[in-house]
Amino acid sequence: MLEQHASPLVRQAVVRICDNGIGIAPEMLARVFELFVQGDPSLTRSQSGLGIGLSLARSLVELHGGQIEVYSAGSGQGSEFVVYLPLDSGELPKPRQGGRF
Repeated sequence: MLEQHASPLVRQAVVRICDNGIGIAPEMLARVFELFVQGDPSLTRSQSGLGIGLSLARSLVELHGGQIEVYSAGSGQGSEFVVYLPLDSGELPKPRQGGRF
């Protein structure tokens, strides 16, 4: 499930991504955004990733001035990721000389 909304009062966009997948063990919640961290070592390589995706997601969100959070009730309970991104002030960037931004 993907839910998104923006509030003109708060000036941020919120995107929630929920699944009913394998979930995240409570002891892993604090580490899931670390590079090369994998939750369940018993999964075969075809079922798990390299441990790069969530770290990359966090970096991209932070580069845009936002933050990302994760919630899970535990293994087998699915996961929820919430991304907060600041809304643009509505001003377009001014082109530099030569027409590039």
